[in-house]
Amino acid sequence: MKKILALGCAAIMLAAAAGFAACGSDAQIKGNYKEPTDEELSSALDSIDAERLFGDPDAAERTFGISANADVTLKMTAQSGSIDMTAGAEYAFLLAEETMTGAGNVTFSLDAEGVKTLEDTSMEAEICNDGDYMYIDAALTEGEKERTLRGKFPFGTMPDLLSAAPDQLPSAPDGGAAQTPDIPGLVRELKEAGFEVGLDTADGVKLRIAATEDFFTALEGLSATDGTPMEFTKTVLEIYLYVDSEGLFRQASVFADLAADIKDAENPGTASLNAEIVLKNADTAPVLPDDLDDPQKYPDLGGSGSAAGM
Repeated sequence: MKKILALGCAAIMLAAAAGFAACGSDAQIKGNYKEPTDEELSSALDSIDAERLFGDPDAAERTFGISANADVTLKMTAQSGSIDMTAGAEYAFLLAEETMTGAGNVTFSLDAEGVKTLEDTSMEAEICNDGDYMYIDAALTEGEKERTLRGKFPFGTMPDLLSAAPDQLPSAPDGGAAQTPDIPGLVRELKEAGFEVGLDTADGVKLRIAATEDFFTALEGLSATDGTPMEFTKTVLEIYLYVDSEGLFRQASVFADLAADIKDAENPGTASLNAEIVLKNADTAPVLPDDLDDPQKYPDLGGSGSAAGM
């Protein structure tokens, strides 16, 4: 249960920090949002029992499903060249008692013109997990190089798929158990960073955390200090969380629409980010391959395993 909560919140917070933008309404949770007082916000957050977000942990036969979907598009243009990146992911989780299983896919493509340090790259990967391992079957093309990565590794280790050599993966770091995130603490940190909070408690707890103009003004100031000034022309970045009146997780998502003009005197350009990241309660059950125990197809990559080259 804690693994699912940690994965979901980590994905959302990472997306927000990276400035992922959204292009679809599924990521926005409708509600009558009002700015809460500190007491109202604390009361609402304190009512969320992280141990029961995915059902009664003491229930004899507890199951809970979550679907995860993400679509990301990044475009950058300048006099010297351009970058066009798209990425997508679909994943279905199922929590049964204390075992989490999941299955889905990831796609990625990068087209770079006039950028010497980047090569056109694409990847397609089928990914799944049982209670102990993540399994991956991926094909990667980078420039004229083609390679595959196929195998399994335990939770807590995440090989770098793009930089791993075709014949050797890096040693896996020691992985600790996932911890239940501090939701009130995360909200406080976001408020301090320039986000505003909207709250709707008519049917459980609905939170909308949106970046303010102060947040983007601060980013513009940092960009000027770093030597590449930018001016935002689109400034939507919203994070949502919905826990229903029974205390069950319903949805967490990121929605935004970001664009900026790059004010570099020698190489001016534009940049935009569009994406949608949604985790929600769903009845979709993951379908795992029936050959996960085949050591030839899924060798152990937990320490000194190897990636198969094409």
